[in-house]
Amino acid sequence: MTRKGPGTDGPLQTALLESTSAATTRASDGQKIFSPIAAFLNKHRSQTTGLAPHLLRALTALSDDLASVAQRHFNAYISGISITSIPPAPPFSPSPTLNLSPPSPPPSRPPSGLERSTYATVTQYAPPMPLVKQPPPDNRLFVRLPGDHAARKMEAYAIYSSLRTQLNSNNSALKEVQATKTDFALVFSSPEALLALKAQKETISAFFVNCQIERSSRWVSYRVTNVPRKIGQISDGRYSLIPVNPTILSSEISEITGLKPISISETTASVANPNTLSSSWFVNFPEDMKTPLPTQLRLFGTITNARYLSKRTVVQCTRCWKWHNARSCARPSRCRLCGSSEHTEGSHVNRCTALEPHQCPPRCIHCHGPHPADSPECLLRPKGNTKHTKAQQAEIRKSCAINLAKARTEGGCSSQLSIGTQETPIALDEMPSQPPTHEIISPFRSVTPPPRAPTEDPPITARAVRFTTPQPQNRYVYNAPAGSIRAGEAAKALSTLPEAYFPQATILAGDLNLLHNRWQPSLNRSSTNFAEPFINWLDLQGLVFISDIDCPTHDRGNVLDLSFASSPLALAGAKASIASHLDATSDHRPLITTVPWDQRYLETAQKLRFDTLDHTCFLSLLTSNLADIESSATTKEDLDALAKKLTSAIQGAYAGSAMRTMSQGIGQPWWNDNCKKASHNYRSGLCSKTDFRRITRRSQRQFWQDKLSTVTQMKDVFDMSKWHKSTGTFRSPPLRDPMRPNSFPAVAVHEKRDVLVRNLLQNLAEAGDIPLDSPAVPSTSLYFPDISMLQVEKSVLHAGNTAPGANEIPTCILKVAWHLIKDKVLMLYQGCLKIGYHPKCFRHAILAIIQKPKKTDCSPLSPG
Repeated sequence: MTRKGPGTDGPLQTALLESTSAATTRASDGQKIFSPIAAFLNKHRSQTTGLAPHLLRALTALSDDLASVAQRHFNAYISGISITSIPPAPPFSPSPTLNLSPPSPPPSRPPSGLERSTYATVTQYAPPMPLVKQPPPDNRLFVRLPGDHAARKMEAYAIYSSLRTQLNSNNSALKEVQATKTDFALVFSSPEALLALKAQKETISAFFVNCQIERSSRWVSYRVTNVPRKIGQISDGRYSLIPVNPTILSSEISEITGLKPISISETTASVANPNTLSSSWFVNFPEDMKTPLPTQLRLFGTITNARYLSKRTVVQCTRCWKWHNARSCARPSRCRLCGSSEHTEGSHVNRCTALEPHQCPPRCIHCHGPHPADSPECLLRPKGNTKHTKAQQAEIRKSCAINLAKARTEGGCSSQLSIGTQETPIALDEMPSQPPTHEIISPFRSVTPPPRAPTEDPPITARAVRFTTPQPQNRYVYNAPAGSIRAGEAAKALSTLPEAYFPQATILAGDLNLLHNRWQPSLNRSSTNFAEPFINWLDLQGLVFISDIDCPTHDRGNVLDLSFASSPLALAGAKASIASHLDATSDHRPLITTVPWDQRYLETAQKLRFDTLDHTCFLSLLTSNLADIESSATTKEDLDALAKKLTSAIQGAYAGSAMRTMSQGIGQPWWNDNCKKASHNYRSGLCSKTDFRRITRRSQRQFWQDKLSTVTQMKDVFDMSKWHKSTGTFRSPPLRDPMRPNSFPAVAVHEKRDVLVRNLLQNLAEAGDIPLDSPAVPSTSLYFPDISMLQVEKSVLHAGNTAPGANEIPTCILKVAWHLIKDKVLMLYQGCLKIGYHPKCFRHAILAIIQKPKKTDCSPLSPG
């Protein structure tokens, strides 16, 4: 008699034995189905080892795919799952994942190449599944309050501490109370805490009184325009017009599209203009809607437009008014109207001393324009992924500050002094004015500064600046005029001084009483006797005239007070001009010489990129800059001012709305998005080096094939191959100055430049070559017919040379700004042709010494 084992009659043991038997039977059946396939793949691979490498790679890829498909079907058969419910296995990608557990021995890597092609090796390693980061749950309850609710004036922390006392045992579940645009949000520590406090919804409602409590919901929003305000309706045989309301519009959209809106509201602009024929509405759908709304809908028998509203929210702090979340702000509170940190908007006062009810214009803390800090009109408000550079911010703030000054003037502000604010009363591009009693010019001026007046403000800042180049030597000369004692002796004695008295950084100025056409082209009399030798001596010393040409410095209309500087200082920006505000009660007008102090951080300005131009910002800045330009072009001074202001307005708007090029190169022209993606995958370990190189070679080959397909003549081949461009660095040899045979050869760039200027561009005209009675300025002018707008537009916008000049204004920018500047450009053209005058700001030429590759000589070129 056979004895049964213990416990074999139990139901659990019986079910386990039946499951094991069924699994063994199913595995045996699966082995019968899929084993021949695996044997065939292994046998076929073992018989094809002698194939060529390129054929073997193709066979390896096929074997890997077949083995992967067989493994998925085998697993589905063993598990009893339909193959359609199993997603295809992704290709193997050994991408590293973040592991916070203690370090463990690295797992063995799956084999590659021939070893991966067998059925056994492929099924042994399961490919890793990518980790998808799930968004955190929104554990918040929103409390919606009416506009006049008392809780709107309370702080979030006060509500938090008081509400916790009402929740009794569940008070620890409430983590925080946040202030939002729709009043308050209750933050809970976990989803379980949220469910626990939802049961106390009546307690929370009783605490706030007259509120609505709901969970957060995400919507898909559309803006539907051209919706009729009234629709016809026939009721009881009578025709009438009824207004469109959210209920009627919701039912119409549901009937037309089959999508049920969850919220419909009329736009603010549509509500503010009820007399228009059509209206605009915001239509919101649930986030899980499967079908997008068509761009055109036929609602109430009218074609309407539906535009999807992307969620681009700009987060602005309501505490300091910067661009971040207010809940994480630790900065001091600022006033929304003036940006002061000494008071808030509730205690804001006027900046000026005008009497009430006068209100000063607000001042934006970001762009310094005449609007509050949260105004959508702010040009420095973040837009998408674009970020303004420091140069753009400076140009925008400069233009907006001018608009603020105009707004204050038009608003009747009696003073620009700040009361309780941090704004500094200083004008743009002007020197701070001083009391009239201190503006005295004397040759015996004391080095001790005079005391400040009682009404004068203390200095804002003090900064010590040091020269990085040798300190300039200042030479002031008085040359007696003709008819006086020792007339012209000072200029003659000056020309006899040795070169050691005039180093590279020298400023020579004074009342020289020398008349010459070089600095006074309108001179209608003969030059002073010693003027020509003195000019030759200036050229020999490399001294450049830095005052304004043909700008009288004497009451009789002659240019007698002159200012010169050495070439390094002139190139660095040394400039002399008449200081009209420094009236010395003399018949001579005082000159003020400006020398740049610190050149350490002056870098070559990169070109502005037209493809980065923000058209809206450019047109806004240009409109503001053009508002100050007066419409007058009758005299030469008016034409100079109009040309200078017009050029400066376009320059400032362009620099404030476009980015500059980077100093580094742009890389290879064939590097495209496929190469970038392959490089990223290679660095992340998602592809091999062979695949990365194959993709780059393919992109390079395709680029040159496309390049060759566009070749139509031999010149294109010549340009494409770059045979005309040389490689390497070329330096011109040292130059010896024939005019200074005892000096050392010029080695540095500025020394070679001075040698070439002295020998090639020196004025060698003799006084006897020009008759004394020859007028320097012609007395007659040519007659020009009136020029039309079409002719001006053709000459400006259709110029043959579109390269920007020194003002960085290309033709493409003029085309964008043409509708704003065309009237002023026409006025400038007509005024110049009528008077026969060319504005001074356009009389610029750059001397360039161009190095010719493989040639020993350099040729001077002066592009206009």
